[in-house]
Amino acid sequence: MSGDLNVGGLVGCVNSEDVVRDPSFSDIIKSYASGTVSGSKHVGGLVGNNYGRVEYSHSIGNVKGETYVGGLVGFNSYYVEDCYAAGLTEGKVNIGGLVGFNDAYVMSSNASGTTEGETYVGGLVGFNYGLVEYCYADTNVFAKTYVGGLVGYNDGTREGSYASGNVVGEDFVGGLVGYNIYEVTDSYATGTVFGSIAVGGLVGINKDQVTNCYAIGLVYGGTVQGGLIGINDGGVTSSYYDKETSGQSDTGKGEPKTTAEMKLRSTYQDWNFEYVWSIRDGETYPMFYWQEEAPQSSFVVEIENIGALSGMAFNLYINYARGEDGELLNGFYRVKVDSDLDGENVVNEEFIFIDGETTVPVTLDAVGIHKLRIYVTRISFSNVVEINKKVISVTTESDSSLLPKVLEM
Repeated sequence: MSGDLNVGGLVGCVNSEDVVRDPSFSDIIKSYASGTVSGSKHVGGLVGNNYGRVEYSHSIGNVKGETYVGGLVGFNSYYVEDCYAAGLTEGKVNIGGLVGFNDAYVMSSNASGTTEGETYVGGLVGFNYGLVEYCYADTNVFAKTYVGGLVGYNDGTREGSYASGNVVGEDFVGGLVGYNIYEVTDSYATGTVFGSIAVGGLVGINKDQVTNCYAIGLVYGGTVQGGLIGINDGGVTSSYYDKETSGQSDTGKGEPKTTAEMKLRSTYQDWNFEYVWSIRDGETYPMFYWQEEAPQSSFVVEIENIGALSGMAFNLYINYARGEDGELLNGFYRVKVDSDLDGENVVNEEFIFIDGETTVPVTLDAVGIHKLRIYVTRISFSNVVEINKKVISVTTESDSSLLPKVLEM
């Protein structure tokens, strides 16, 4: 299939007038295209220019154009959901392995293969001005500027997604996003990143907010680079990178951690391991619950109070405990509690769980702030909580006003 403007392997243009009249007339559902598609502007493996809903559809093959070129959709102004594209996508400006330019919604979709271009080039979306959610790209990306493993230039919301391909560019190069001026939340990148200026394992340049993200890929080339972010002119919250695999050691724009630390649930402060993230302690990096290989475990620990008196038991309350199959625990399961001060096996016995809940009494000996690591059989990760153990200082004065006092040690 070849042409000039609005070229698609299945449909050239899903007309905007159809959407105004009745969106159902413009839906493309459970459709596919294969082969080679070429054109100039608005070129897609399935749809060149989309103003309708594209769902449960895919394209396989090579797509080539000049601008607004995507492996599935060249220019998207409505919905792309539960779709995928595989193959070589190449052009100059606004080039994406799935969508060249996104002005609306791309959800639960993915791209694989190779994406090549010059400017605004991404493994999934070249230029994002809308929402990208629950997506991934396993695409090797080659371009010059504004280059990302998932999104080349992000001016919209991007969350719950990841990129695993290698990224090679010159300026503003990131394992996930090349240039970010909006929000990047709950995302990660694993591929190698190479560039000259503003090169980051996750984001090349960040001018807004990066929250609950991580990167593990090797980052090299150029003079301005970082394990997580190359240049940071925005905010970074609870985000990390592997300082061993990345070859980087910068601080202030992402926290460097060892590989062992990156594979522990306790490293990721304030992350949602109930419904968003999953991990297998000591074995895997975090992944999303929606990923096929992810264990469906979760549990939350609450402490009875913030302090514990010498020789007195306090309670740990375990809630929302789910096994790797995602089912709430019911029956007897072993709970193990280790302390960095008192050592291992402060608790190591079976407790009865009812609808994912149980109470665990704990007694500590050493005075000070304990970090307690809690393990539950059939759950793939451990949780860590802190508690300040206190002592009672008893006075020998006869004055009844001098009562026993609780002193923090």
